[in-house]
Amino acid sequence: MLAALAAFSIAGLCTGTAFLASWIEENGFPELPTFQRAAFVPAPAPAVAALAPIWCERSRRWRHPVTRAFVKAPAGH
Repeated sequence: MLAALAAFSIAGLCTGTAFLASWIEENGFPELPTFQRAAFVPAPAPAVAALAPIWCERSRRWRHPVTRAFVKAPAGH
């Protein structure tokens, strides 16, 4: 049974290859799409004010905007 499966697989590959070759011979090789890569533009660095602590009403404490850890109050608060 395994031999039959292998034989039919090889026959299918040969048939598909022959069909593809005849199609290319009649129609020419298809124009393949080319993708242009987007220019890499690094993200702008966040301003210092954007990294200022955020007041959390639920815990009534200051939190770091990225790590969400509790931090000391900013100067003047």
